[in-house]
Amino acid sequence: MSMEPEDLSEVLERVSCRLFSLPSGRTLSNPLDTPVGTMVYGKVLAGGVERFRFLGASGRVARKIGQRTQIANPSGRGVEDVDHSNPSWLQYGGSRRSYEALDMGPCLVFELALQPSRNELALLGASTALVDGDDSSTVLTDYQEMSSMVQYDDGTWPQLLEELFILAPNKTERTD
Repeated sequence: MSMEPEDLSEVLERVSCRLFSLPSGRTLSNPLDTPVGTMVYGKVLAGGVERFRFLGASGRVARKIGQRTQIANPSGRGVEDVDHSNPSWLQYGGSRRSYEALDMGPCLVFELALQPSRNELALLGASTALVDGDDSSTVLTDYQEMSSMVQYDDGTWPQLLEELFILAPNKTERTD
C-alpha cells in the first residue's frame, strides 16, 4: 500500500524531531507539552537519563510520576530498576514531561513526535492548536529539514537512524 504524495506530505508536516543535550545531573528548564494524541518515540543516544511526567492540579506543586531510567551504554550490570537493553520508548502526549541527565556525565536524547491530524484532534475533543514546549537545549526541526541534514547524497539514510526507529519497531517500549 503506497501513499499518494499529498497524503505523505500531510503526514510529514506532523512529524517533528528533537535532540536534547543535557549536562550531568541537569533537568530540562521547561517541561515539554505535547497535544493529546501525539505519539513521542524516544531513545538515549549517549549517557543516561531519567524520564518522567508531571501530575498536578492548578495551585499545587506538580509531582513526578512514571519515572524510568535508561542508560545508553551501561558499564556494569547489577544496578536494579535500570533498563540495560536500551530500547526506544513510546510516550503519549497530554501531560507535561521532562528529562533529567543522570549524574554520570552528559546525555543525548533523540525524540521523534507524530502529532495527530486536525481531524483526529477534533475526535479527541482537543484544541486544534498544535503547541509544543521549547527549551534552550533543544534543537527543533521539521522532518524534511532533518532528513536533508542526515541523508547521504545518494538519498539513503544513515544506519543509526534506521536502528533508532525506522526498522526497529519491535524494540519499542510502551509507557503511559
